[in-house]
Amino acid sequence: MHPDQNKKKGNAWTLAGMAVGIAAMVIGLVFLFGFKDETFYGSTVRLGTAVYGADFYTDIYKSTTFAANALKDIYEMLSTCFGVLFLLLGAIDLCAFGSRLQPKQKAAAVPAAGPVPVPTAPASPGPSAPERPEEGDDQPL
Repeated sequence: MHPDQNKKKGNAWTLAGMAVGIAAMVIGLVFLFGFKDETFYGSTVRLGTAVYGADFYTDIYKSTTFAANALKDIYEMLSTCFGVLFLLLGAIDLCAFGSRLQPKQKAAAVPAAGPVPVPTAPASPGPSAPERPEEGDDQPL
């Protein structure tokens, strides 16, 4: 298989992973803001107390409202927790797959064929060797 095809497959899977992360984040937003059960009773309404002529009915109603309000609180807590969980997992997924995304590489420009510059000798000569005394020069060093 050609190396470019491997890169294309890798990028396709990376993009698919990023799409899953985006979908998870959308689901998290739906859980947080849109998935509230307001058909039966609104999210701000809580069951209150009522007093009946007999103590038995009043006590049963208090127990029932306590249980119903507790279930509503659990439902709201779970929808918030799942929303945050999906948002967090989606963000982690986007970061993980986004770091592996490889940008498309443009074709390298081919230089025009022309004369190749030749390095020239330096303008000033380097340090020269110390001069030796001529034969016959009897000078002390």
